[in-house]
Amino acid sequence: MRPSRPDFEEDTETRASLRDRRGATRPDSVAVGGPEAGRRDDVMVVFLGAGRPVRGTQPSALADVGPRGRVLDWLLDAFQPLAVDRVAFVGGYRAGEVASRYPGINFYLNSNWESEGPLGSLLTAPVEAGSTIYVSYTDIVYERDVIARLAARRGDAVLLTDQTWRRRFAGRPLVDLARAEKVHLDGNRVTRVGTDLPLSETAEFVGVVKLGPRATARLAAIRQSGDRSWARLGMPALLQALVDDGCEVGAEETQGRWAELNAPQDLARFVLGTKAGTLARLQPLVRNSLILEQHRFTVDEWSRGRTDVLETLAERFGGDEVIVRSSTTSEDSWAASNAGAFASATAAVAQDRRLMSAAVDTVVGSYVSGDAAEEVLVQPLLRDVVAAGVMMTRSPKTGGPYLVVNYDDASGSTDSVTSGRAEYAKTAYVHLSRAQRHGLGPLLDRLVSATGELKELVGHDSLDVEFALLPDGVLAVLQVRPIVADYGDWHTSDQEVYAALLQAEQDFDRLQDPGPFIVGTNAYLGIMPDWNPAEIVGVKPRPLALSLYQHLITDEVWAKQRAEFGYRDVRPCPLVVTLAGFGPASTRSCRGNSTTLPPLRSSIITSSAFAHIRICTTRSSLRSLSRVCRSTSTSRRRTGSRAFSLLWHWAAWERRSPKSAAVPLSGSAIT
Repeated sequence: MRPSRPDFEEDTETRASLRDRRGATRPDSVAVGGPEAGRRDDVMVVFLGAGRPVRGTQPSALADVGPRGRVLDWLLDAFQPLAVDRVAFVGGYRAGEVASRYPGINFYLNSNWESEGPLGSLLTAPVEAGSTIYVSYTDIVYERDVIARLAARRGDAVLLTDQTWRRRFAGRPLVDLARAEKVHLDGNRVTRVGTDLPLSETAEFVGVVKLGPRATARLAAIRQSGDRSWARLGMPALLQALVDDGCEVGAEETQGRWAELNAPQDLARFVLGTKAGTLARLQPLVRNSLILEQHRFTVDEWSRGRTDVLETLAERFGGDEVIVRSSTTSEDSWAASNAGAFASATAAVAQDRRLMSAAVDTVVGSYVSGDAAEEVLVQPLLRDVVAAGVMMTRSPKTGGPYLVVNYDDASGSTDSVTSGRAEYAKTAYVHLSRAQRHGLGPLLDRLVSATGELKELVGHDSLDVEFALLPDGVLAVLQVRPIVADYGDWHTSDQEVYAALLQAEQDFDRLQDPGPFIVGTNAYLGIMPDWNPAEIVGVKPRPLALSLYQHLITDEVWAKQRAEFGYRDVRPCPLVVTLAGFGPASTRSCRGNSTTLPPLRSSIITSSAFAHIRICTTRSSLRSLSRVCRSTSTSRRRTGSRAFSLLWHWAAWERRSPKSAAVPLSGSAIT
């Protein structure tokens, strides 16, 4: 997809500075470095980066993609295994910034970049007829193996295509789909290319093409013709011209192993693919954790040549124990995790072909899609680990800024938590602001370091990470996938949460100060020590409910009632305090404050205090209730519960009665 670019002012300063440095070789192009033309035996890569970015103002080639560097770093790395003689970059928009950061690359300026398309930029590069070149957009990233497969293909031209392209457009406007550079395929042969093709077409042009000698000869002929109308067109126009001329134009499928960086989630969706694909992409990049060696193969490869697959596994893993894991497109996705939906199987050693064959058959047999392109993942088996479990880099329920770690450090198993078999599973919550500090313990410190790196590499901060801590202290990452949750009801920013926690910390420190009317040197808070706020307004009450509860009862009324019964008067110390929306009760206010009477049971105190709220209209009713609560000859527990029951009946009667009516109280009313 190549959406139209927003309008900006022409970068005249960059154009002038580049001309001063190198001098113009054509009226519409400037060579910034390197030779003016190539040799026929050259293999050259041409990066087209003249246009404005779809998002932001920084050139697409300089967009940051984490510790691996910028987009252009990623692209150069993908071509590194090839025997490339020269690299050319055609710039336009803020081209000087790209040139200054990559002095070893041959730069060419398309002076008419604002009015011309990608084909105009390609015509700017010194491509000689009869040479072989690779052409790539610079707002995309892809893997090395994709380029390696492209290089191995023969033909006058070979395009990289994506037959899973519609998945990338989930949730985007229909106009984005219409602008996609679509491809009609006849097997692996390209018959049509363009944005005007129907949305039903099976593939999208990724933005990378290999042009052989016949194709570069056609490109040179277009340049020599002087027809500048070509320059305003995109790459599909050249590719369609090659098809119309009878050139052999083929397609190499990327299988989704690429990303176009037009939307914020694009890079994350690229990195977070299948289980095997995600681990393979991250393995060479991680520094704070270990991703185990792996071998993956498709169901089709297994069904057509299991002997070859078993031979490869035996050579790769030798006598080591291995685990055979599922890796399908229907698990670990952005829509559903399907955790546990497919089988995993262990084999004694990779060289035992009978057990390996049975293990693979078990995993493949659990697949339900019937897609021969689904993968199987084989890795070394870990035993006797120090700890293992799952960490969410955000609260899975609310999306709040907390690391949530569920782990087992007792069984030595890697799957006790994920399978639900852990007998001694533990859960730790770490606010992200605290996660930058050390001192959380060996496991949490390593997890914090590893997941911070993973979030930066992936470009996404809501990750579900399976891990195992090895005996040597190394943290092994077993799986990385997006958290599948709808955070639509979460409207609080991370900064607001952090500010609330800081305020709660300061408030809690103030609660430790000694007071003139309460005893004790430390403040302890609980949800049910007195007046049971957890039952009345809930553990996480809404602001209105909590403030009403405090105003009507726990700020003063409760203490006033008890003072009238002869207890210590602790006013103005409230019973319930507010800490970041949480409303616990303070034990310093409610316990050990008796002076003239022995402490009554909590239920009696609660019932008596309830009576002081203005439910009834006469003082005599209150005196009658107090006599009931204090003079009964039965057990205190029974008395308290009976009095509390009376109060609830009393409150219900009051709601049905006129406000002027008094509440009749007598011993016979207690049942």
